[in-house]
Amino acid sequence: MKLDAHVHTHYSGNTTIKYLDRIMKESYSTPEKLYRLAKSRGMDLVTITDHDSVSGVLTLADRPDVIVGCEITARFPEDGTIGHIGVLGISEAQHREAQNLRRNVHELVRYLKEQHIFSTLNHLA
Repeated sequence: MKLDAHVHTHYSGNTTIKYLDRIMKESYSTPEKLYRLAKSRGMDLVTITDHDSVSGVLTLADRPDVIVGCEITARFPEDGTIGHIGVLGISEAQHREAQNLRRNVHELVRYLKEQHIFSTLNHLA
């Protein structure tokens, strides 16, 4: 089973790269373009993991081979470090709750575990 679980569309907004974040988007792809590209490259399943948004992937969510996902920006309260938590198989309601918890990565991870939402630590900023 093939799946690229860390992809962004224009729904991610601006890049998180310092200084470039003022002028450059994270991605310029549309959800449909990304879907077609993933399928052409042999992906069995497709997800979009935009930054703090499920809006892009929801435009494709009616397809049986699409998994709703996103990349949640979360803060470690001890020192303010920012990390990105990739999540797959999340509902709109769970996404809203996760956004409310993202100021404390420990609370967010606890919630994701309680909800049985697959998650990964993608990278620290």
